[in-house]
Amino acid sequence: TQPLSNKVSSSNGTGKIVEAKPVSFKVIKVDEKDNTKKLEGAEFQIYKAAEQTDTGAVELTLENKTKVYGVSVGGVITTDANGEATINNLDAQATYYVKETKAPNGYSLNNTAYQLTGAAAQDDTIGTKTENGVEYETVTHNFSNFTDQTVEDTTLSSLPSTGGIGTTIFTIGGCAIMVITAALFFTSRRRAAK
Repeated sequence: TQPLSNKVSSSNGTGKIVEAKPVSFKVIKVDEKDNTKKLEGAEFQIYKAAEQTDTGAVELTLENKTKVYGVSVGGVITTDANGEATINNLDAQATYYVKETKAPNGYSLNNTAYQLTGAAAQDDTIGTKTENGVEYETVTHNFSNFTDQTVEDTTLSSLPSTGGIGTTIFTIGGCAIMVITAALFFTSRRRAAK
């Protein structure tokens, strides 16, 4: 993973490179009723905080029902057999949200967006490096990764099976009643005509 870097140099052959080491984030998908059951095949999108007027900004609803806006970054990440999906190369100093975009088979979509948290500053790394005859002082800002986020899904409910015989018998019975009614009607008309 490449750090986010700013480099400046002067005409006297010295310079400074300031880098921010990128961090990662992991989402864990579980069954709402059984958190030990990990769910494979859930798809998530990471969004970077944005203004409503920014190109590509979408409205997201957080757990506390607050509305925020974000622009998608990176591709869709999909949970593996352990119910986990990871995205790398995130800026620890930026605000990100994660939202499920496709639920696993048999589960309903969780529409809540979760804000990524926990990327805390660590000790900086200071050093030197020479490139093309210029000696640079390097300062790398280190951060811990974002805290893992567990997202729960509920199973889709299906209609209960009543064990009934279905509609076939009622259709046959209804047709039989119509035939008998028609026969009685025509029989009574013939008697009345005589």
